[in-house]
Amino acid sequence: MNKKKSGFTLVEIMIVVVIIGLLAAMAIPAFQSVRVSSQAGAAENNLKQIAQTGQRAIIENGLKSVSYDELITTSGTPWELPYLKEIQPASRESYTGLTVYEDGGYLAVSLKGGEDGTAAGSVAYSGTTGGSWVVWEY
Repeated sequence: MNKKKSGFTLVEIMIVVVIIGLLAAMAIPAFQSVRVSSQAGAAENNLKQIAQTGQRAIIENGLKSVSYDELITTSGTPWELPYLKEIQPASRESYTGLTVYEDGGYLAVSLKGGEDGTAAGSVAYSGTTGGSWVVWEY
């Protein structure tokens, strides 16, 4: 009796493995760019939240500038409650050292010390000298 063997040949299996490898090679960078893009958007939203809260603190207290560290504490400030809860970074950025200030009709958020959040997966908002991150009219 002649039994017919069923199954896949080695060539067929290798072709499937190559196709899966090609699909993975195309999909992984796409997923990584989506992750980086979402982290960049989250970092930008965090900066906007800090800027808006800083603007409120400046207007309500007649200040020229306010730092991120002052917004999340009451120590040494004229307010009784923190304006802002500490913001968790979207990636590897650090908000320590950020200052919100008025600049001729603009609200600016700057970072001193040259730390501009350029770690992998984050977005840098550095512009002119002085380390400005983001500037917009309010």
